[in-house]
Amino acid sequence: MFTVIYKIIIPHLLAVLLLVCTSLFYSATAQIAVKYKDRISEEKLDELLEKEEGLLRIQNVDRAKEYENLGVGCINTYSPLAREYLDEAQSLQLTLGDSASYYGVEYFQAKTYINDGRYKKADSILQTCLTYFSGSEKYYYLAKTHQYIGDSKYRQGELDVSLRNMYKSKEYFELHGGKYAGGPAIVWIALINDYMQDYKANLELLPYIEDFRDGKHENGDAYTLMMTMSMTYRALDSLQQAEDLIEEVFPYFEKRDNPRSWNQYYAQRYKIALEKEQYVEANEYADQMIAYSELLQSESYLASAYINKYYVVDICCPEEDRKSYLELGLDHALKSEKPVMLKNAYNYYFEEAIKEEDYKEAILYKQKIDSLEAILFTKGMAAEIKRIEKEKLKEQSDKEVALLKEKGRLKQENLDKQKKIKYGLLIFLGIMALCLGLIALLLKRRTEDARQLADKNETINKALDTNKMLMKEVHHRVKNNLQVVSSLLNLQSRYMDDDLAKQALSTGRARVQSMSLLHQSLYQKDNIKLVDVKSYFGNLCENLFSTYKVGDKNIEMIKDIDEMDLDVDTVIPMGLITNELISNALKYAFEGTESGSITLRLKDNDSHLVLQVADDGGGIPFTEIPDKTESLGLKLIKSFSEKLEAEVIIENTNGTSFRIIIDKAKIEKQSEV
Repeated sequence: MFTVIYKIIIPHLLAVLLLVCTSLFYSATAQIAVKYKDRISEEKLDELLEKEEGLLRIQNVDRAKEYENLGVGCINTYSPLAREYLDEAQSLQLTLGDSASYYGVEYFQAKTYINDGRYKKADSILQTCLTYFSGSEKYYYLAKTHQYIGDSKYRQGELDVSLRNMYKSKEYFELHGGKYAGGPAIVWIALINDYMQDYKANLELLPYIEDFRDGKHENGDAYTLMMTMSMTYRALDSLQQAEDLIEEVFPYFEKRDNPRSWNQYYAQRYKIALEKEQYVEANEYADQMIAYSELLQSESYLASAYINKYYVVDICCPEEDRKSYLELGLDHALKSEKPVMLKNAYNYYFEEAIKEEDYKEAILYKQKIDSLEAILFTKGMAAEIKRIEKEKLKEQSDKEVALLKEKGRLKQENLDKQKKIKYGLLIFLGIMALCLGLIALLLKRRTEDARQLADKNETINKALDTNKMLMKEVHHRVKNNLQVVSSLLNLQSRYMDDDLAKQALSTGRARVQSMSLLHQSLYQKDNIKLVDVKSYFGNLCENLFSTYKVGDKNIEMIKDIDEMDLDVDTVIPMGLITNELISNALKYAFEGTESGSITLRLKDNDSHLVLQVADDGGGIPFTEIPDKTESLGLKLIKSFSEKLEAEVIIENTNGTSFRIIIDKAKIEKQSEV
């Protein structure tokens, strides 16, 4: 019995006990392993999450840059798509908290609105960017912001503001990337000079192109500058040099393959071909211009392209339907709202009406052309005055450039001191924010005014018989505005102690009053194109005597003016010349004397008009206007005499006499053009 228990039962009990212990051991070991595995997984999970967040941030930065590149790539082809890409980039940048990059994309947004002609929206965005980057070392961003401000102002006709911003852009580009980095701004400066017909200033930019050819820099903007210089040479009748430059830029434009660049390229090719009477080639270039303008969806480009096509087809290809091109050109010109485009289209419609002997229709087109010429003449006068002022300021340009460089050096040295003016900067930003708020309010009001003006313009297009009344209103308002300017100059002079400054303000006031009297004469007459010269010059003399306060001297004003009506384009320069001559006589001719006389004669001698201003004062020491004179008045007299193609005869016997002899045939030809 015991043997059985010892040999059979006890071994089995030990085996069962061993099995149970083994199971308990493995169970405990498994629980420990699971718990350890869970702890290791949590640590690895945190590490993986941290790595994933870092990778996600890197991906978002890359995605934002990719969207920015896509947007910039189609800015000059399709603005709505460009804005979509740029919006995506800015959304990611806001997520990343990268404000600098956000505003670095913002000025590209402004460029899309500039290309669409929405200048107020673009200006508002650019002012916000300028406020953000001011005082920082973001020189590239500052350069691009000023460049796009200049772009917008150029397209709005504010050439002086545009030029100032382009020079600032050039300065910041050079601070960012060195001497040759200012290429984008230099191209714009050349374009503005070309528009203002300051071709001499453009020729001074040639070293930038020569240094590019010599390998001193690799800035591709040199090619775009070559395009502008080609236009300059064409204006100077150097067709071969113009064509050489245009051929030199072709490989670069082919590689770049940008619709806007191709449009400008073929436009220049077209004009050169016309000059060389290569009409078949010009017709092909016009087709290319139309194709690329369609890609750009630019109304002004399309208007120009179709009008150019009409012109060359009329010469070389009578089998084509030229009138259809003219109709398309007018349609796009109306949409562009560009006075130059509209005037060109209406000129051709006027010629077509004359050919078809539809004189009633021709008169309607002529009225439209006259209205547009009044607008363009005002802009042309402003550009002429700005050009003269630019020539005066150019003498100081070298000093100003040196000053700008010194300013940049000092600015760099003073950057370490920026922390000391932290609170002042905060106050400044607060004031700027307030100013931006006021600007936004004004822009809103101006937008509303612009909308109302657009409604009025639509009414004008539907009712041509109200054109004369509206033009009178324009002259009336211009006269009022000029009188306000005159009053402000008079008021300002009362608060100045410097005699030279007072004299400058008085001279400026007299010039403004001369223009004001002309517009007053125009809106008081039924014929808004012709001026009653006897009344106008009589009022001009009275105003000058009042302005220069000659009551304490016995100076007699003798007027011998024929009864006649002259075209406003002729009277404006004659009035400004008369203003300068009588003003100079009142200021200088009678120094040291208590009496004298000034004679104003305007005579119609069959084929000539003779304008004479004479005095019996002390006389002047020359009988011809010097080529290089410091007197702005003499420069104006010379400039406006050349505009009239008039002969100037100066006599200094028994005082001073200026006779301006104007060929009536020439001024009639100018008015027809």
